[in-house]
Amino acid sequence: MRTTDPGAVGHAPPLPHQPALDHARKIALWVGRALPVPPQVRRSRPALALHHQVIEHHMGVVALAEAHLFAPMLSLVRPMVDRHLRALWVERLSVTAIESFLTGPDTPDIEALLRLLRKASRLGESDALLAAWERSPLFHHPALMASGEDAGAGRAATVHLVPTLDDVVDGLNFSTGLALLSTMRMAQLTGDAGTEQSARFRFGVMPGIGR
Repeated sequence: MRTTDPGAVGHAPPLPHQPALDHARKIALWVGRALPVPPQVRRSRPALALHHQVIEHHMGVVALAEAHLFAPMLSLVRPMVDRHLRALWVERLSVTAIESFLTGPDTPDIEALLRLLRKASRLGESDALLAAWERSPLFHHPALMASGEDAGAGRAATVHLVPTLDDVVDGLNFSTGLALLSTMRMAQLTGDAGTEQSARFRFGVMPGIGR
């Protein structure tokens, strides 16, 4: 990944990213209808709401990639990791701790959450994908080092992120994997064994990052 003149940001990479985009689109369509959790249920259960944000972000990633807006697309990936980790964390918090998390600014950042969850052996199926994320150039790129609150869009514009083909493919694969993992967790939390099994299968045969 490199930085250069902002006028180059909109340039489309070569076509080899297309298989990753096709798969990301296919998964976006599937996760969008696989688990119809009512909004009131999502709002009453913070972990479900956070996992659902991951799925919504994935749909945004696909839409931006289809429009060849690759820098904005990649600015959504780190917040997806953030939301997925926070969902895994919130799943195991007490009611009081959840209220503090929702109202207070002092919550762990991505790196701290990874350490906490890994130490507690709570990453489960997410571990391989997140380990690959930590090794990716996307993990430390200054344009993408942002919290889930600002989604990194402002920083991506300031640093003038110009993605390489590898960046685009990695971003699409990370997004697809996270959407499947969050769907799997939502299914587990709501007792939907069929959707859980289907999401696990799709993740297990997924090409690309961590596979």
